[in-house]
Amino acid sequence: MERLMISQLSLVRGENEIPGNFTAVRGEYYINSIEKTGFFKLNGCMLDAQNDEDLRELLASKIMEQIQFPHADIIPAIDDNGENGCLSVNILNENEEFIDLSKTGQYRPINSIEDFINNDLDQISSIPGITSEDLRLRREYLLKYILVSALISNTDIKSDNMFIIQDASTGKYRNAEYYDMGLSFIECNNRKFFGKFSSKQIIEQLYELYPNQIAQFGKMIQEKLNEKYIESLLNEDFLNEFSIEDRELIMQQLKDRINFIKELNFREQNELAQQDKITDTEEEENDKKFKNSIPNINDLSKQIYDEITKKGIERIRCLFSSGTSLKEKIQFDAKEEYIKRMILVQMDIGKMLLTHKYSDLGWDSIPEFNRKSKEIRRKLLTNENLKFDEETLNLLFRNSLGITSQDQYEEWKEFIDNNGHNGKTFDSIYFEEEFKVKYENERNPIRKFFKSFKYRHMNKNRVLEDSYVKNVREMLKNEILKNPNNTFEAYRIVHSNLERGVIEYENIEEIEDITRMVLISLSTKQYMPISIEKTCKMIREEIKSGLGLSGNGMEYRQRQVTLGSKSGISNKPVIQTIPFEEIPDVMKGFQEEYQEAYNKEQSKEDYIRQITKIYADFIYVQPYEDGNKRTATCLFNSMLCSKGIIPPPISLSNDEQLIEAIYIAKDKDYTMLQDMIIDRYRELNDSNGNTDKKEKNIDKEFQK
Repeated sequence: MERLMISQLSLVRGENEIPGNFTAVRGEYYINSIEKTGFFKLNGCMLDAQNDEDLRELLASKIMEQIQFPHADIIPAIDDNGENGCLSVNILNENEEFIDLSKTGQYRPINSIEDFINNDLDQISSIPGITSEDLRLRREYLLKYILVSALISNTDIKSDNMFIIQDASTGKYRNAEYYDMGLSFIECNNRKFFGKFSSKQIIEQLYELYPNQIAQFGKMIQEKLNEKYIESLLNEDFLNEFSIEDRELIMQQLKDRINFIKELNFREQNELAQQDKITDTEEEENDKKFKNSIPNINDLSKQIYDEITKKGIERIRCLFSSGTSLKEKIQFDAKEEYIKRMILVQMDIGKMLLTHKYSDLGWDSIPEFNRKSKEIRRKLLTNENLKFDEETLNLLFRNSLGITSQDQYEEWKEFIDNNGHNGKTFDSIYFEEEFKVKYENERNPIRKFFKSFKYRHMNKNRVLEDSYVKNVREMLKNEILKNPNNTFEAYRIVHSNLERGVIEYENIEEIEDITRMVLISLSTKQYMPISIEKTCKMIREEIKSGLGLSGNGMEYRQRQVTLGSKSGISNKPVIQTIPFEEIPDVMKGFQEEYQEAYNKEQSKEDYIRQITKIYADFIYVQPYEDGNKRTATCLFNSMLCSKGIIPPPISLSNDEQLIEAIYIAKDKDYTMLQDMIIDRYRELNDSNGNTDKKEKNIDKEFQK
């Protein structure tokens, strides 16, 4: 196996200059071929080391890459003395730094997996600026870390190997990629945490404690670490550097863990199948509940839609200013709460709050913004009362410029774009008002005399100006008088207020558009198949301007588009969509696929799985110029309602886990997405009373 010569690399920092307690690290070096730095770690420097940690770490990284777990890249290397080691590629990006958890307090004794997770979350929650979303992602990160550590028998599980990272420029946090796996493939009972358990026992406990999350990861391991992959792994050159005995032991351990995970996956599937087998009486009761509930939701959606047509945004405000609670069994005495939840998951509450309250406060406002927006998001994750407090209501529905029509919106927007409004730009009005205020406060009679001609000319022209220009003048004048020594502050404040006022109206339009789209999808006639093309047009007809759609929003796109970080499908590489000429035929294919699923004799969950596939494919086809993801979600609702199924609240606006599942579906792997939606469907229609327990667990987690 070819190794990088450390002597040929540039030393960035010596081992004494590198912060932290990294026993095996001998320095940080710049690697020209990848334009990154890496930490050179020498074999045999750690307790329990086998003098082949480089090979074990490389094998661990390859396995994590295969199962799509985040990890540090490993490059085999050798020093001047001929000592083997490896370069662990630096995982920090520009402006990022590790947060030392030891400064937040000491860990309590670890006696179980739950202790391990809860103690870590306690530590993390004490870091300034950490949000509930950060904690949710951290919990998922820990579960994956424990699972992969048990899979590869990693004995070096400790807090130093699972840092949290902060971007100093934005204040945002993220979890480190998994690294420092040199003590892997060594089965022993002296791990730093929960060391009294074997790897198999740890895996089994994970399945028992966190079945939903671990089952997803376990299926990934089962699918990706198949026999074909293991066979290809055996052909890797670096494995030949192990002794024959060690190589056989390592591969046997790995196969043993994979087979054990397969057994647990099979057991989970059987348990789910048993749960699905209910008596005829229970089936009859459930059907009765569905048939009674769907008309309620269907009728209420139509009713609220008609009221919005008459009262507009005020009806929506009233919807969120009252409420009881979303009952754990969703018996639809709380059906308005269900509709509110469906609307909310489609709205980007965080963006709206940021725009309305924090847009002119600079970067210092980000922690407070995160706290407030995540607090709202927490309400979406739990079955809380969806009644907004007065502050949130005022922020979301504020209309500081009093805009009531599209024409007024266009008039005000001209000032923001600075294209000129009736011959007057915002800049010109500002300079004129600055001149007038200075003239009126001029104490030198000669200067005032010469300026008086221009002053009178301005006053004369003002008579001909419309109300919008006059209002801006008044706003500027008042702000200039507040701080005559720094008149530019008036420019900044007024321009910011105008900009915010315009965006407030755009957000109000967006709230109304989203609400109408959701209500239209929920008012679909039950037990009657739909036309996908007609339903999409009906949904998109509810879009005015708030969603930023192009003028030709009803027709299929006529150009090539891509999906990537700009589209909101996670922060992933750009994805090419199908040629626009193929869209009409593909949409006909969707109709045939839907019709086949609708007419097929099958369970509700099997129907949902088939419809979920259409939902994912629709997003990647991108039939329209823009707004495809929201259209897809509302179409998904309509397809479910048409079969008498109450749709679970899902959206790509607020759900990172769903975004990841959708991204995986681009390769026609729909399993994760289907499982997620089935889980949410079950939670919505839980007849066993388990949702109350789940709700309490979620609340407990967020209270930390």
